[in-house]
Formats: sequence, structure tokens, C-alpha cells
Amino acid sequence: MNSSIKEVSNNLFDIKKASLIIIILPYIGFNFQELIQSPFYSITNLFFLLATLFLIEFFYKLIKIKFKKYGTFITIIVTSFVMVFFYGYYFVNPIYNFFNINWAIEIRGLATILLLLIISICLQYFIVLKKKANYKNLNIFLLVFGIVTLIAAHNPNSKNKINYNSFHNAYKSIHLQDSVVKPVLLIVLDEYNSPDNLYTLFKDSNLYQFSTQLKKDGWEVRNNSYSYETSTIHSVASILNYNLSLNKDYKESDLAAIEYYYLKHSLLIDSLYKKDVKFINFGIFDINNNEKKYSLYIYPESFTENFLIYTCYMFAKRQLIKFNDERLNNKDELIMEHNKFILNNITSEIDKADAKTFIKIHLYMPHAPLYYEPEFKKLELKNVNDYLQYWNFTNKKLTEMLSKLNKYRIILTGDHGLRGMPTNPHSTFTAFYGFDSTALKSIHSVQDLGSLINGSF
Repeated sequence: MNSSIKEVSNNLFDIKKASLIIIILPYIGFNFQELIQSPFYSITNLFFLLATLFLIEFFYKLIKIKFKKYGTFITIIVTSFVMVFFYGYYFVNPIYNFFNINWAIEIRGLATILLLLIISICLQYFIVLKKKANYKNLNIFLLVFGIVTLIAAHNPNSKNKINYNSFHNAYKSIHLQDSVVKPVLLIVLDEYNSPDNLYTLFKDSNLYQFSTQLKKDGWEVRNNSYSYETSTIHSVASILNYNLSLNKDYKESDLAAIEYYYLKHSLLIDSLYKKDVKFINFGIFDINNNEKKYSLYIYPESFTENFLIYTCYMFAKRQLIKFNDERLNNKDELIMEHNKFILNNITSEIDKADAKTFIKIHLYMPHAPLYYEPEFKKLELKNVNDYLQYWNFTNKKLTEMLSKLNKYRIILTGDHGLRGMPTNPHSTFTAFYGFDSTALKSIHSVQDLGSLINGSF
């Protein structure tokens, strides 16, 4: 054993032999800036990460020595797996687009990863075994490339680390004239564009049918409601923390930081808990100690996951999401089933809620995928006309759902408007049921809604 360890030590940094550390080095360089800005970052975590990588390298070479007869094959298989694991994700979309656009052939992500693995094994088999080449040139290239990327990560022009503790909220003290305590529902409509903004494009008064019906049913409606954010997670977190959007660095916060600092530690939920208000989460993010209903967004939840965020690990994690313990074919189907669950079951799910209860609901509509079978056959979002069809369908389904929820105070709002089209992504829609007009005068943006919810109890 001692002789094996000594042999490993002698070969650990042999430039002519395959090195897992050197293969991984460019990946570390590319993502180092993001890694050290992670909310999970610490010197200790970084040390353990590097130590783990060196241990993997050590045991890889120890196994090769123990099984010298198969050393070359072990090298080819292990290095191929490591290369595809750390870099395969970058090829999934380009390969998918190439085959889909040119031959209308859909190659799933898993098939792409397996294809890359086979290609890597075949290439290495041909070069190493047939051509009797070593890994010197590849190692030198990866070493230089990795060092350059690490140096670039420390570029003074790179994004500065954000001090999340310095963010201020814009809490508004709001009190309802009606002293009756009722459950409050916040229904977030993902990427719901405002009727006013759509009217500028289509000049069709039918765009106001839904809001007109809400007014007849006693709702106060804002057909053009302003959202500071055009990102769902930023918008929701800002609502739940009394409008963080006024901080200039807030938009630059990454998903892991938003989740760690502001969704897992919501000021609004903390305040409601102090008032003995229950919180029910039918959203798509973990909020305080209340888990999300379904994982439509995947973001790192630890330092290790932050390190692996652009590897096949996170790709696989996205692919393995289940809905009600059932494995679905793809994310589009998961989103459709989530929307169906909310629209068809939310009344029975919350029917027995106590008066002092805040319920957050996230409806992933009219956001793409434009898909609600069998009622709405799948439609690709190619232009704003496609979006409008699904927007109208969303209104139809909302009308059916809201008619059963009239015993609650309800806030119905978009998180932001439609992006990437000739529409204003900051222009969305908000409607209120069961709130007095005086209290609503303090609400000037979607992100102010947290103050209204807090003031309802």
C-alpha cells in the first residue's frame, strides 16, 4: 500500500498523464467569480472543495496503479466522464437547436450527454491507443487556459460583490378601515402583460372584458400596474420584503442570493408569524420555513450546488423533477400540470383556512409554454399574437377560479409584463378584492404589495 501511495505521489503532477484537476481547472476559472460571490461562499468551503478535488485525483490515480492492466481504459472512461460532466451542459442547447432546425429532429438532453460521452471515449481510444499519444499537449492547453480564466475572474472590471445586508426596504404603514379579519390570497400571474399596454398594439376594446367583469364583481382594478422587476424571483422576493427594488444593486442579485437572503428570510412572513398569522405556500419558491409546492425553478441551495451549477448535475436535477410523485416527460408538462392543479384544486385546498391566514399562489400563466391540453393545444411563442391567445385563455380560467373565492381578500397581480416582444415588460395588471380604496392609495407598484398584506392583519 505504501509503495502504491508513493507511486501516486510521484505521478500526481505528471504532465504527460491525464489529470482530472487540470480538466476541471477551466470550469473553475470560468465560474470562480460567481462562486466567490455566492451566499454560501467561505474560505472553509473553498478549502474543502479543493481538498475534495485533490482527493478525487489521488484515488483516481491510485485505482489506476492497482489495476495497471486496465489503466488506459480506466483513464479513457474516467476522463471522458469528467469532461462531459463538467462541460457537457454547454453543448445541450446548441446540439438540440442544430438538429431541430436543420432536420426537425429532437435530441433530448440525456441523449445529448450520452452522445458526447461516446464521442469522447471513441476519440480518446483512437488518439491514445491507436496513435500512442499522451496527454501532454492537452494538459498544457488546459493548464494555460484554466490559469487565464482564473486571472480574468479577478479582473478589476468584474462585477463587485454585493453587500446584501446594506439593502433597505420601503415599508409602508397601511391599515384597513374594515376591521374584520379574513384570509388574504396573493395570486401571482407569471408574465401577465397589462391590458393598457396590449391595447396600444391591438386597438381592441375586448382586451378589457376580464377587468370589466372584475369591476362588476366588486374588484378594484388597475389596468396598468407598474413592476420594477422583469424577473419573477426578483419581483416575488421584493414583494415579500417590502420593495427592495429601489436598491440599485438589487437587479444584479443572482438567484441563489435572492433565495438565500430574501425568500428564506422574508420580512413579511416574519412579521406575519409574530402576529400568529399562518402562511400557506402554493408558490414555486421556498419561503422561510415553508417549502414550495412544485419546483419550476432550480437554483443552487448549497456551496456544492453553486459549484456544480453549470455541470450535468444541475441539468439532471432539472430533468428529475416530479409532480405528485409522478415523473413527467419535460418541464413544459410539469408547468402545465402545476397550472392545472392550481386552477382546479385551489378552492378545496384552502377552503378550511383560518381567518388569520396568508396564502401565496403562483400561476405560471400566461408565461410560456403556451400549453393547457386538451383545452389549449400547445402553441409556440413566436410573436405577441400567440401570447395574446394564451393571455385571453388565462383570463377565462381565472374567471372560473375567482368565482369560487369570494370569501377571501384577494390580490391578483402579474409579477411583470411580457418580455422580448414589442411590449413593456414593466407594465402589468393588478386587481384587489375586499380591500378599501383608502388603503390601496399607498400602493404605487407591484413591489409595494407586501405592505398591504402585512397591514391586512
